[in-house]
Amino acid sequence: MKIKLPIIIALILCFASCKPTETPESVADKVLTEISNELLSGEPCSTKDFSLALVYNDLAKAFINGEDFPNSPFDKYFQLDKTFSRWELIDVKEHSIDLYRIWDFTVKGGDIEHDAILDIYKAEGGEFNGEKLCKITEKAAAILEHKDIPMYLLRYKMDSRHVAFVGDEYCIVNVGVIKHPEDGYKVISFMWDE
Repeated sequence: MKIKLPIIIALILCFASCKPTETPESVADKVLTEISNELLSGEPCSTKDFSLALVYNDLAKAFINGEDFPNSPFDKYFQLDKTFSRWELIDVKEHSIDLYRIWDFTVKGGDIEHDAILDIYKAEGGEFNGEKLCKITEKAAAILEHKDIPMYLLRYKMDSRHVAFVGDEYCIVNVGVIKHPEDGYKVISFMWDE
């Protein structure tokens, strides 16, 4: 009995300290609630619960391909211009994406940072700590951070507004959620269907 009691206490403490498991749906629902409340109150939307993964991917891919950076990449993936008060999940589709990072050497650090990064990746054959150097210049570097990250595209029927004698008018919104290896589930897009 002396041995069983500490094990039982340890199990109780473990279960008591565990937080509920998040899902793509629960994270999206939390963010939808926050967006709805902020838009309905007339306040600008907070971006604290967003991940800018798709924005960084667009910037990195443009840099790798030698193209101009896209205009307003945040507005492309976060279309926060319509109010809504209710939503209903239609379906969830899963696929995977790669996550990129871009470093701007013109901001703080300059050549020292550039040379250090170049030396690390050269010494490791282009890869370091599971990340792959895709392109580097004197001004910037694009790194492939993670491959095949689970992404969930959740489609919702949104109550955009109530019209007298007609009822609710619905629109469809697509909410992208990834399961980041370190940060867990994060919303990476909120885009209205045309």
